[in-house]
Amino acid sequence: MWSKKITVMKLLSSFLFCFLYISTNIFSQSDFREEYQKAITAYESGDYHTFMKGLETSNSLRPNHRVILYNLAVAYVMNDMHEEALSILEYRASFYAVPDFDEDEDFKPIRNRKEYKGLIENIEKRNKTISSSTLLFELEEKGFHTEGIAVHPKSETIFISDVRCGLINTISIDGTEKENFMDLKKEGFWGAFGMKIDPIDSNILWVTTSVLPQFCEYNEEIDGSAAVLKIDITKKEILQSYTTEGDHIFGDLTISESGDVFITDSNEPVIYILKKGSKNIESYLSSEKFFNLQGLDLGKNGYLYVSDYIRGILKIDLSDRSVQQLLESNNQLLRGTDGMYFANNSLILLQNGTSPFKVSRISIDKNGNAIPNTLEIIDSNAPFLNEPTLGAVFNNKLYFVANSPWSYYDVDNKPMLNEWPVLQIRTASVD
Repeated sequence: MWSKKITVMKLLSSFLFCFLYISTNIFSQSDFREEYQKAITAYESGDYHTFMKGLETSNSLRPNHRVILYNLAVAYVMNDMHEEALSILEYRASFYAVPDFDEDEDFKPIRNRKEYKGLIENIEKRNKTISSSTLLFELEEKGFHTEGIAVHPKSETIFISDVRCGLINTISIDGTEKENFMDLKKEGFWGAFGMKIDPIDSNILWVTTSVLPQFCEYNEEIDGSAAVLKIDITKKEILQSYTTEGDHIFGDLTISESGDVFITDSNEPVIYILKKGSKNIESYLSSEKFFNLQGLDLGKNGYLYVSDYIRGILKIDLSDRSVQQLLESNNQLLRGTDGMYFANNSLILLQNGTSPFKVSRISIDKNGNAIPNTLEIIDSNAPFLNEPTLGAVFNNKLYFVANSPWSYYDVDNKPMLNEWPVLQIRTASVD
């Protein structure tokens, strides 16, 4: 007979908090909330079979959530389905390598099994420190919230964006020469996010700008504002701004060789396109496979790769706009990716939605598919790697923000300047 464990109920409550924080647009395709509430009600009434069924449905509607998976494993143990419980815990540990279940009495019936002991050993291995990148330079400016990077191919100047106050600074590649390039809020815009140098005209810098609660001039009237900016680098002038109706969070962009700009919207989620020569941003693709879109990049042979923070990496065939997982199985290994870059027949991933945080790389074949068992780790669980976000690849090197300070805001989204870390820009070979 099972008693109602405090551990489980805390996780249930914790999940509901996380769920309410995330945009409801992400789950508009499903009755996810209803199913999860049914599971909670069943648990509270002692109906553990219905509890399990509700969690299975919730997991199918909202995959790869560590709290759902935790409680689904509990439900399997409660229903004497020990193999299933172990399988779920191992799956969860593949992207959330935390043994937070190890002292939970709910798992006592499986704790002495060899598979359980192997699970704990695997978690220890996944938390091994790997450090292959090197420090390029540090940024000591309090309150400057680094997010995106672009490297100019001729001057080798590095552009760095600030999501908090919309600043864009330039720094020489050796870190010695620094300059304030532009203040977007003075131009009537908001936080600066993803950036790219135009592949056709290197005097053009493309920038996504959006409003988050951490924006230094945030108010509810501007919530949901977003735009894509075309900036003349030499003149330090915004040539054109592009917007579309609705509430958006334009987080990142990439540009085709023909000059089309693809943009991810983390709010809806939708991929938008600004066709070369057009004055209007258009919806390019929405899909039931999309949950929370982040980084994106173009590969070879007509494929667009996009990071879905929840599902993992998705591959889009530009010829018919079909969407498929990059990995047919184990795509959860690629979840939690923020920035993503195609280089030398591989995808470079900056993963801050995993535990531990990672910088990783997976090889891509000539048909645009991931080559199985080629996922390799560049950095993982290193002291400097406290939320890697965006970066850029230049001359076979990855330049990236290693410790974007998202965790250094208080409950009112005000920056904790007394605790603000020294921010690191690091580099790693990707040849």
